[in-house]
Amino acid sequence: MIFRRRKSATLAVLLTIFSASFARAKGSLLDEAIALYKAQNYVAATAAFRDCIQKGENTPTAWLYLGHAYSAKADPRAMQTYITITDRFADSSEANVARACLIRLDPRNKLVYTAAKLGSLAEPGRGDMGFVDRVSVYHSVPGHPRICQATVNAVKTAIAALPPQINKYLCDGKATLTIAPNISDRWPGSGDGLKPTDSTMTMGEEGARTYDRNIFIYERKKQRGVDVLLARYSDNEIIHAVYHEIGHAVDVIGGEYSSKPEFRKLLAEDLSTFTASQKQLWSYFLDPGEGFAETVAGLLQRKTAEEPGTITLDSKMPKVNQYVKRLFRL
Repeated sequence: MIFRRRKSATLAVLLTIFSASFARAKGSLLDEAIALYKAQNYVAATAAFRDCIQKGENTPTAWLYLGHAYSAKADPRAMQTYITITDRFADSSEANVARACLIRLDPRNKLVYTAAKLGSLAEPGRGDMGFVDRVSVYHSVPGHPRICQATVNAVKTAIAALPPQINKYLCDGKATLTIAPNISDRWPGSGDGLKPTDSTMTMGEEGARTYDRNIFIYERKKQRGVDVLLARYSDNEIIHAVYHEIGHAVDVIGGEYSSKPEFRKLLAEDLSTFTASQKQLWSYFLDPGEGFAETVAGLLQRKTAEEPGTITLDSKMPKVNQYVKRLFRL
């Protein structure tokens, strides 16, 4: 991100607008820091606001002033400070101001800083739009960032590119998709539990999960052992997670194709051609359910040409590949 120094008059107007958006908090340390900021002594002000926060004034007001002070002296740390506010104090008025500041500083990534509307994507009075109408955005717990519009758009992009028969299959099978910041937002306290199919990973570290035919897509990984969410997954990671979990959902809707003898036989035949290094590389997907879902994901992602050539597991399992293509006419 490139910061450029602005004329003092323009900066003063912007800072006046920003500072009017929140109430002045009480407390001598913060008062002193604010006085330095208003005197345009931004070097001293940033040090004073950091001191306030370290000594217990860990409020959105202190953080927002700190971000403004950084911004006033063209310090790149302004961006991360504003992001911290939107992450830690997501529903505060200061977070709304911080989002506006982020968009001003980085307009190309506007949708990453824009909080998504909560609830169903279905719109009253609009005709049936298929599976996208069965998608909803879940709220974050206090201290976690809200889902951003860029994540919702990535999910919508993946669904819009689905073959019609898959979209209908999901709707007829009453599948749903929920977008949440992390599993610990939907089920508080679950994030540090070990993943059932992979004991090296916690539930909070996975990007998605499907229960029966109900898909959950998570925007961020949870840091192990602490209640902190990390950086947002990329659009491509989110899109692939949607396709992989759709693979699980259609498996369940069809009566668990991955458990049927025909599929298991074809999987065993394909796996017999794998080298030891290939089995190690794709060990997670050697489970029948995961292998089925990843094959669906590979076919869908190739079909939609989101990232041709990046998903290679399905091409290494030609018999399973053909079985899945035949099932869903892909």
